[in-house]
Amino acid sequence: MKSEDEKYSQARRILNIYRYFLSERKLTSKEVYIKIKRKFPGISDRSVQRDLKILCDEGYIILANQGKYSYWIINKTAAHRTGSFFLKDSELLSFHILKSYLNTFKGTSIANDIKELSSKLETMAPGDVVLEEQFYGDQNIGYYDYSTKHYQLSQCIKHITERNWIEIVYDKQTVNETKIYDIFPQFLYTYAGTIYLLAYNRKRRRHTTFIVQNIKSIKIVYDETRKEPEFNYNTFRNQRFAVFDGEINKVKLKIDKKYTQYFEKRSWHPSQKEKFDKEQNLIITMNVPLTPDLTSWICRWGDVLTVIEPLKLRNMVIDKIKSALDNYS
Repeated sequence: MKSEDEKYSQARRILNIYRYFLSERKLTSKEVYIKIKRKFPGISDRSVQRDLKILCDEGYIILANQGKYSYWIINKTAAHRTGSFFLKDSELLSFHILKSYLNTFKGTSIANDIKELSSKLETMAPGDVVLEEQFYGDQNIGYYDYSTKHYQLSQCIKHITERNWIEIVYDKQTVNETKIYDIFPQFLYTYAGTIYLLAYNRKRRRHTTFIVQNIKSIKIVYDETRKEPEFNYNTFRNQRFAVFDGEINKVKLKIDKKYTQYFEKRSWHPSQKEKFDKEQNLIITMNVPLTPDLTSWICRWGDVLTVIEPLKLRNMVIDKIKSALDNYS
């Protein structure tokens, strides 16, 4: 008679085996044995055969044949009954990435909804594949704590889904100034640990972004004559290097040849082009606005990256470096 530990171990094996079938469609007995042995090193081939038989007897998997080739496949009737479905490898990876990405919204007003969604994703893509959120992003940027910003987030979500024109009172990020904007909110997105509201700015007649935590108040603008503006992602993306937009300039950068392996084939902007000079330094050109996020990125790579043109950007970078040095003088 099996001990409680043996029963527990077998139950865990069977659950893991069934998860393999949910993501991989079909497996031979040998393939199942190789996979499960990684998690249960002492398991025998005979034990795995018994586990497969239990799954078969319960109607979760069936044995199929293709000539002399035999393999196990998931029983579609059982999968439908339990609410499961097949995932391709690429889809499975996407689900795991989505699970980790949802951690960005912990502590926000939608935390409970996110927890429920994460639980559903866990049944589809079980286990931890992508590193925890503390290691998932670039930690030099930090992450904003949205636990006290329930009003801003809930109102943004409400007006995006209801397709309302709104007026916001907003604290500008770079200067100590509060302004009122007449906007049409369309999307929320995250960048560098911050949640942004992407909206159509009626006065500027273009899409722009607002830092969610800097929104002080929101009210609906009632005007039935206004139409919903169209959003073009490619246009929006080309108008900025990261978050901020501005006048477009041709920027040329030189990457020291010792570091080209990191920069080569890495996309920074849709307009980006690459070539090597005679000394095998990498030359990157792109058409972007000269914004704070661009200069900050350049200064981050200051020891390996040099601005060739325009002169205005060179001076902006020099001023930023000098300001930093002044802090240590």
